[in-house]
Amino acid sequence: MKIRIYQIDLSLDDQHVAFRSHAEIQSQYGGRIPAELYRKAYEGTVEAENLEDVFYIFNMAHPQDYRGRSLSVSDVIEVVEESSSTFYYVDTIGFREVSFDTSRLMK
Repeated sequence: MKIRIYQIDLSLDDQHVAFRSHAEIQSQYGGRIPAELYRKAYEGTVEAENLEDVFYIFNMAHPQDYRGRSLSVSDVIEVVEESSSTFYYVDTIGFREVSFDTSRLMK
């Protein structure tokens, strides 16, 4: 599975939304995920069949080239397909498909 993982840069998190639920971050930012607070923490292919497998890998068996925090609430996982991508917010329980504007990411 080809993925990208995005995590909030804590030095930019003035509203303290890192590690908050989807509902909380949406409330704080007018119904959107504030991509401008996020940085890409990983891009690659992992041996995963689903998002639960990704969660396990990035908490228990980090790839050697991974430099982010353990996967947690408020992180965004992009599942990359041949012609499109789908984004998932890591919520307090499970994953929520979201819109995520990567053009606003921190460089």
